[in-house]
Amino acid sequence: MTDTDSRLKVMIVDDDAAVRSTIAEVIKSFDLHCSQAGSGNQAMRMMAQSSFEIVFLDVSFPDGSGFEVL
Repeated sequence: MTDTDSRLKVMIVDDDAAVRSTIAEVIKSFDLHCSQAGSGNQAMRMMAQSSFEIVFLDVSFPDGSGFEVL
């Protein structure tokens, strides 16, 4: 993504790869930038480096609760 890219940035956070992939396909069909995280810890690291306008967040992860990510 370039600095001039004005697309909304969306993050999908889910430990189920099939769920992430399915949601990502829909998001990309709207020409939105889409990032994926497979755990709450990974999502927090990604959010420390970049901001996202929309987050699809699973509630339960093996490494903690989705509420901890918020």
